[in-house]
Amino acid sequence: MKIMTKKQADNAVLNSIFTPGGTLACKTKTRFDMGKYQKTIIGKEAPERYADLIIWAERKQDKHGSYYALFCLD
Repeated sequence: MKIMTKKQADNAVLNSIFTPGGTLACKTKTRFDMGKYQKTIIGKEAPERYADLIIWAERKQDKHGSYYALFCLD
């Protein structure tokens, strides 16, 4: 699975509500790792062992500037 944008992840959760077999809306959002990434991380392949997770990048900012953090649904 590719790393998504926040909007793509929100749409995947919304679409899962109307799909038989379960919903992603009841899962909790957690930080995937504590890395700081550039925007180029969006669209890259996630590691194989995490292929069943929805992973997306959100823009954050700290005293060193803006970066992208990865989040997933547990």
